[in-house]
Order: sequence, then C-alpha cells, then structure tokens
Amino acid sequence: MNVYPNPFSSEIYLSYFLDNSSDISVSLYDINGKRIDLLDEQQAAGQYSFNLDMEKYHLRPGLYLLRFYSIDEAVVRQMEKM
Repeated sequence: MNVYPNPFSSEIYLSYFLDNSSDISVSLYDINGKRIDLLDEQQAAGQYSFNLDMEKYHLRPGLYLLRFYSIDEAVVRQMEKM
C-alpha cells in the first residue's frame, strides 16, 4: 500500500494491489483513538488507486494513524495533517 502526500492537507492518494478478492478496510485514528472509517467494502483482485477527500472530516492539524486491512495485508502508517 502506498499513501501520499505526508504531511497532507486536503487530500490523500491511496494505491494498492490485491492478489485475491478481499474485504478492504481503511481507517484513520486520531491521537485519542477516535476512528474515522474511510473505506469498508468487498473488492476483487487487482490494482486500485484513488483520492480520499479529507476536508469533509474537518480534521485538526496533528498526527494520525492510517490503517489499511485486507485478507493478505495489514499496514499502519503515521500521517500528519497540516
């Protein structure tokens, strides 16, 4: 999974490849553990890439954890909101 830019302001670009069909979950956690679900769906095997509009979540500047989960992979990235 690739995600950028970091730090981000209004958008995050996310790309990943699935070897198999899988339930996908992408969530963002603030420093207090509050979760924002960005994506939660079943996807077929293949390459995916898209932009996530972060402005609609009204995030404050600071550090966040982005969690990507599929049947084959679990990744956590530290992200900074400017």
